[in-house]
Amino acid sequence: MPYTHEQNGVAEHKHRHILETAHAMMVSSFVPHIFWAEAVLTTANLINIIQSSVLAGKTPHERLYSS
Repeated sequence: MPYTHEQNGVAEHKHRHILETAHAMMVSSFVPHIFWAEAVLTTANLINIIQSSVLAGKTPHERLYSS
């Protein structure tokens, strides 16, 4: 069905990447599961501020908001 996130491969890949990264951060730091939401928000923030080779060394935030 068009316009559903389940059939959007790019969105599904990014969603999985965020969740797997958040899970890895929580496991490696022995954080209780009650902090799951904070881990996901932190992961999304880190992804947005880290430079990407796909974006020619820019951060996603710079790419989105640069003029």
